Amino acid sequence: MSSGVPPVCGDRDGVPEVTIHGETGFIADPDDHAALGGYLARICSEPALHKQLAENGRGRALKLFNSKDKVDEYLDNYHSCLAI
Repeated sequence: MSSGVPPVCGDRDGVPEVTIHGETGFIADPDDHAALGGYLARICSEPALHKQLAENGRGRALKLFNSKDKVDEYLDNYHSCLAI
């Protein structure tokens, strides 16, 4: 998503926590090949949808995973461990 590519992904592991179905990409059962193919076809055939999903996804990825926040989070955890 940070690259501006809307994902079509399976509903396993941490995917539903990061991708918002219909807003930043599409999520489907990985065994539902028709649904996955349908979402890919929509993204490829609807430029406005592709653009909106890409913009939303990039914004979400940068918000959730920006390096400054991650460094701050690691430092907070490190300092918490030292205080024990």
